[in-house]
Amino acid sequence: MRLLAPGVVLTAVVTALLVLGFGPPALIPGLVFGGLATLIQFVAGVALRRAVGKPFEQLLKAWGVGMGLRVLGMFLFLGAVL
Repeated sequence: MRLLAPGVVLTAVVTALLVLGFGPPALIPGLVFGGLATLIQFVAGVALRRAVGKPFEQLLKAWGVGMGLRVLGMFLFLGAVL
């Protein structure tokens, strides 16, 4: 829950600001991308926590998985904008 709380709060705040700035049509994109970003960060955090205390190769692999997920999120956002 500690990993999810900041993402949920930030999603709510940013979505509220988007709705205030751009109107009701901004509600769905704000919630979808905020939820996706929260999910990506959660999965990356879980992968890294499982690798802490294990051999360096496993830690590096978990870090790479997290970075890969984050880059995937950037490309998904780029694809939606363009």
